[in-house]
Amino acid sequence: MKYKLQLFISHLIISILLVSLIAGFVFFVWYPFPLANAVGVNSIFIMMLIIDVVLGPLLTFLVAKKGKKTLKMDLITIGIIQIMALFYGVYSISITRPVYIVYDNIRFDLVQANQIDDSRLHYGQPKYFAVKSPKSDDENMQRIQKEMETGISPSLDVQLYEDIKLNKKQIFNSRRSLKELEQFNEPKLTQTLLSKHPKAMGFLPLKTVGLDMIVLIDEQGEVLKIVDLRPW
Repeated sequence: MKYKLQLFISHLIISILLVSLIAGFVFFVWYPFPLANAVGVNSIFIMMLIIDVVLGPLLTFLVAKKGKKTLKMDLITIGIIQIMALFYGVYSISITRPVYIVYDNIRFDLVQANQIDDSRLHYGQPKYFAVKSPKSDDENMQRIQKEMETGISPSLDVQLYEDIKLNKKQIFNSRRSLKELEQFNEPKLTQTLLSKHPKAMGFLPLKTVGLDMIVLIDEQGEVLKIVDLRPW
């Protein structure tokens, strides 16, 4: 039993360290809070956690026996299964990671890795951009027609991106009153979250494929913080 426990604990420690490193990267780089909640990636990560931190060491405990001839092969097999599960989990998380947060007229859109061309992907934190305003009514109609025909909104067309700093005035003017949030959220929770951002002068919705949130705006029209409150 002592031998089993030694192998189990060693395997468990290695698994925890490895998953902790991955979790740090996933939740601080790819999905900075609260974007993991917005996209719904937590369930995938929990599944990966169960397989790699719980089942792996448990299988080691079950097969471990001092002097067992096939022990080495058993442990290698368990390790391979863990690595495959780990790669699948990381891959699943990576293809839905937020890569851009794009301002488009009256809201922000969360753009994920599987929604745009591979050539414009990056592996850092989500970057902020704005959609260029149409230069004419004809161009605006072309964008509307393209979206109707292909389902590709302007925020998914990276060719239309420009520096968000060029849109600060428009962002500030299009902001919505913070008082509106109490219509869609519990008032006490709303006040608690907003009290952490005293510079907020308004908000804009953040549209996602999952849980819509809000983007707080300061008096300069710059983004302060994404907050886990409902915009509608």
